[in-house]
Amino acid sequence: MVQWEIECRIGNGHDILEKIRQGLGVKSFLIRQQRYESRGYKASTRGHGLTQQAEKKIARLQKVYQTNWKALLALPVANLAGLQALESDDLIIRSSWHDRYRHHGSESELPWIWKLV
Repeated sequence: MVQWEIECRIGNGHDILEKIRQGLGVKSFLIRQQRYESRGYKASTRGHGLTQQAEKKIARLQKVYQTNWKALLALPVANLAGLQALESDDLIIRSSWHDRYRHHGSESELPWIWKLV
């Protein structure tokens, strides 16, 4: 039973990370859409509201992942299959990371959630 729960928790962790990556992609799209294509107060307000909804969804998924992570650490796990503790710094949009680090000459690595398959 313990091995079954470990496998389920690892699979759940990967599923949650996929949803987080998708949520960050949606947030990135909404920010670009709002910045470059929205004209007027109504469109700008709607875009801002949608961006906030995406941020709330990501924060909710982060809490779910952290709960799953704590439960996984309580089990005798030999291989975590790439899973790590999820920090707020890991939840960065790839375009923001690229603009911040690559254009300024820093060689900081992309957060681990983007490298995990």
